[in-house]
Amino acid sequence: MRLLFFCHDFRAKNLRLMPWRYLLEVSSGLAKSGHEVSLLSVEDERTVGGEIVEGVTVYRLTARELFVPGVFTELTAKAECIVWSATPQAVLYYRCLSRLNRPIILLFTGPFYSLKEVLLAQSQHIPFRQLISHYKNVLVPLRFTSYLINAPFVKAAAVLSERNAGLLIANGALPAKICLAPPGHEQSNDMIAPAAVAEMRCKYTLPHDKNILMYLGSLYRIRGVDFLLESYAVACQRSNDTVLLVLARTDNHEETTALSRRVEELRIADRTIIVPGLLPKKSVHEYLMAADAIVIPFILVPSDMPIGALEAMALGKPVITTNVDGMPEMVRNRGIVVRPGDKEGLASAMNSICRHEEHYAGLQKNCLQYMSDYPTWDMITERFAGVVGSDAQ
Repeated sequence: MRLLFFCHDFRAKNLRLMPWRYLLEVSSGLAKSGHEVSLLSVEDERTVGGEIVEGVTVYRLTARELFVPGVFTELTAKAECIVWSATPQAVLYYRCLSRLNRPIILLFTGPFYSLKEVLLAQSQHIPFRQLISHYKNVLVPLRFTSYLINAPFVKAAAVLSERNAGLLIANGALPAKICLAPPGHEQSNDMIAPAAVAEMRCKYTLPHDKNILMYLGSLYRIRGVDFLLESYAVACQRSNDTVLLVLARTDNHEETTALSRRVEELRIADRTIIVPGLLPKKSVHEYLMAADAIVIPFILVPSDMPIGALEAMALGKPVITTNVDGMPEMVRNRGIVVRPGDKEGLASAMNSICRHEEHYAGLQKNCLQYMSDYPTWDMITERFAGVVGSDAQ
């Protein structure tokens, strides 16, 4: 079958991040299984011709070109099914989508927030520019999104979490059209024995006599970095058995300098290790092996089910996170969940997660057991293939 994926900013630098990682894994998986797959990326500048990325032909157009005859109309005319990377704002394209005269699968990889949740995030001094897309989404009632899903030209709507599936159904989406397809994860044979942990700590000159709590990601306030540092300062006043390892995913010198300055101001510089830069995937994996637990303190989560949490749990690393979007569903009895912005709660979680050996071992066991049964990317691709090949609408 000829399939067309549609998204924004499908660039090499984004392919390790959500939703682009998801789009790449599913589209390339479908291509390997015999489908003819193309992907159309809307970007600032057009690239002439098609680029092959893991078996998928990628075209790049500007937004303006979507509304004039050309590559867009040619690709949609050839496609037998279109997978549209969607947000609640997709309802604004209702007429456009209906005129394509092709079955459409809507792929929702992001969260569905309420206005209250976004306002609470802003009250925690999150810059407005980091909230703009969330405000745009909450201005579209979910019943409108359900109206789009129920349209006859929409074959299905794929979501990553049970939470979002429930929200859509509660707001009128037909249950038969909702497909639960979380991000996949490939099983790893890496050892998590103490010897393997010690080996990685030696390699990266990390302390052997401390519990290492690790944060990995960008330094945007919306991801909870300031919340993390201020909470860790509280935790350090109560205990000296932890070190905070920050893998700052940025090459921006100003951002890393500001981070170092904030760590100094909070007087936790001797307990914080900052590793800046866009690290290779292997290095990130090895740092995960060296850590005892992962901290993902989102104020608002940009992706419904972050892959970083899956990679950590696959190595038996419990996760400390916040009660936003699909995070509690992902972590459950495999870590600790606190309210976003609750510094006391986060500090207590960081102090306690590794303190009691029996409890920590139980969390590790739960992580490994959960991930041993977790679907691989091939399994998730098979779910998509089933939806694509289904005649039911």
